[in-house]
Amino acid sequence: MRTELEIVRLKKDVAGVRKGTLGTVVMVSTEFPSQFLVEFPDIKGQEIILVTVQESDLEPGKATVNAEDQKMLSKTWNLDEANQ
Repeated sequence: MRTELEIVRLKKDVAGVRKGTLGTVVMVSTEFPSQFLVEFPDIKGQEIILVTVQESDLEPGKATVNAEDQKMLSKTWNLDEANQ
């Protein structure tokens, strides 16, 4: 069972959001306990996309950034430009 404000990662592409994208659970459905409303950054890192996601499509995200996260974040949030 997921909890609100939990960091999660997509295990597959869902509703236009790419596999591996980190998101935050913003609502846990009481009516449909295997569905969660998750917010994800868009590919430009400028807007938030809210997507209803099934439990089977999620895995725990990591609070610390590893090399894989850094690579994904640098593409999503354009961190390379931000650090210049």
